[in-house]
Amino acid sequence: MAKRNVKSAPKAEPVKTEPVKEVTAEPVKEVKAEPVKEVTAEPVKAETAKATKAPVKKSTAKTSENVYIQYYGNEVSVSELLEKAKKLSGVKAPKNVNLYVKLEDNAVYYVVDDEKGKIDL
Repeated sequence: MAKRNVKSAPKAEPVKTEPVKEVTAEPVKEVKAEPVKEVTAEPVKAETAKATKAPVKKSTAKTSENVYIQYYGNEVSVSELLEKAKKLSGVKAPKNVNLYVKLEDNAVYYVVDDEKGKIDL
C-alpha cells in the first residue's frame, strides 16, 4: 500500500477573552415639546393676480341668431312662432315657453306656463 500524504490540521489556539465591563445606563431625560406655531399663507393680492392674466378682449358686436323652419316651399322663423305663442296664450310675462313643430299636421303646438294651444302653419 502506498502512503498517503495527509496534512494534519493546525492546532487551534485558545481565544483570548477580556473581562466584561459593567455598563450602567443613564436615566432618560424628559423633553418637553414646544407648542406648534400656526402658520397661515398670505392672501394673494388682487394686483398680482390681475397682472398674471392676459387681458380679455370684449366684443361690442352683438350676435344675431335666427332659426328658420323650411317645409314644402314655405318658411317660418322660430322667433315669429315664439311671439305668436306668447300672444295667443295671453300670458303677459311667461316663464316657460315650449314649441313643438309637427310638420305632418302642418301645425306648431305650444305650452306657455301651462297654457296649451296650436298655431297652424
